[in-house]
Amino acid sequence: MTVGIIYIHGIHVRKPGYSTRIHQRVLDYLERRKNPEGFRPCVDVSFREVYWADIFEPLSDKLRKGMHPAGLTWPLFRNEALMIIAQTLGYEDDRGIGAHERIQDRIQAKLRELQFEAGADSPVIFVAHSLGSIIASDFIWDHQHYKRGFP
Repeated sequence: MTVGIIYIHGIHVRKPGYSTRIHQRVLDYLERRKNPEGFRPCVDVSFREVYWADIFEPLSDKLRKGMHPAGLTWPLFRNEALMIIAQTLGYEDDRGIGAHERIQDRIQAKLRELQFEAGADSPVIFVAHSLGSIIASDFIWDHQHYKRGFP
């Protein structure tokens, strides 16, 4: 049996590849679970990560430019605060950049990849952090309540 794992990051992630360490830890754990005869549990794992922070870069740039005339400089702390504001407010902004739907579409695409690789009946585990947990919860809720179904 193959189990799919989808990683969804939280705030402060700036580039794809954030799940590499935890991915390797899962593989290492499964390797250690081998019995003395060299057989491990009958589980294969297929991983996918959903990267969504880039959706908010235009909004962050817009906020940064709007604050610049006030004479504020942007040391690391202000940049981080600005990214948090852009991501948390922008995610649920229906009239804004459509982040909620765009992120949901990325999750849906990763689920389709897992379905193709692992099989339609394979279980999927969401591993999410911070705002990523809210995103994962929204995805599951939306698909249950709006009858969208999963891939």
